[in-house]
Amino acid sequence: MNEEKIVSLLMEESSCDKETAELALAISDNNFEKALETISVLLKIIRIFKIKVLFKNKNIYGLIYIAINAKLSKILRFTATISQNPQIYEVSLNTDWFSFEKTIFSTRLSSGAIEEQTSKIEKDLAGYIKQAVEEMTTVSKDDIVQLLQLFFSPIEIAVEIDEETLSLAQFKKLSDYYDSNQNPSSSAEHNIGFLKLESLLIEDSNGTKIKKLKEGDMIFALITDTREIAQYTAYLLGAIENKAVIPSPVKISRISHTISNEYEIRFQFTQSIIGLAKVKSTAKLKLVNSNPWWKNLLSWKLSVL
Repeated sequence: MNEEKIVSLLMEESSCDKETAELALAISDNNFEKALETISVLLKIIRIFKIKVLFKNKNIYGLIYIAINAKLSKILRFTATISQNPQIYEVSLNTDWFSFEKTIFSTRLSSGAIEEQTSKIEKDLAGYIKQAVEEMTTVSKDDIVQLLQLFFSPIEIAVEIDEETLSLAQFKKLSDYYDSNQNPSSSAEHNIGFLKLESLLIEDSNGTKIKKLKEGDMIFALITDTREIAQYTAYLLGAIENKAVIPSPVKISRISHTISNEYEIRFQFTQSIIGLAKVKSTAKLKLVNSNPWWKNLLSWKLSVL
């Protein structure tokens, strides 16, 4: 087999570029198996930072996920959540990188989530770190901690951070998904784009009458969208359990009365993932418990950022 064919096979097997394949082959004395192992080492350029943040004296907690292409000094992924619920700070940093990001998505509308602040901080902090990373030759855990402390100053924060290093091949499946589905015009938001999911609202004979609901109320929705992107998103949101879709808490963003004596309700899974459903005017919907146990333990009102 000639060298050109071997290079082509290496590129196909490892998803690397031609230059990397040729370099690996040269280092490995034209041995295909050794070249593959070399490429695996050469391509470990994706650095994943999993971060927990405690805002001292405010009893506010945050989770942040950053994926950086160290070779290009470029942020590939940035997601975050801010919450008053101390349970999110119990998330282990030993969790694998994919599950950690999934946890962030699933907690954005859980009890205590501060969605408005999360959206603003996620956008501003992503831009701040993006600019800093582009000016660095290397990025360490200490660098990320320092950037966070500078960004949130004068608010005092405690930071816990862990790091994983991946090859492009390991990261390829997820990065390809985001690259192909993200709306370029909203790339600054560093999320999975503006997405509408087909859903059903959960009715309850003992629930709240539709006429008494208002914007901001939390209800339950069941994702019925069968598209691949929808199913993937449902998994990230924690709306799939044992391969079955389960109800998710959503926030009502708009209620309108239609001419057919129905109500059209627009709701949010996250700031950029929405649903739209119609229900009869006689419907009663199940509300999410507005008084979670942990709030009752606090004797003072939590301030928000």
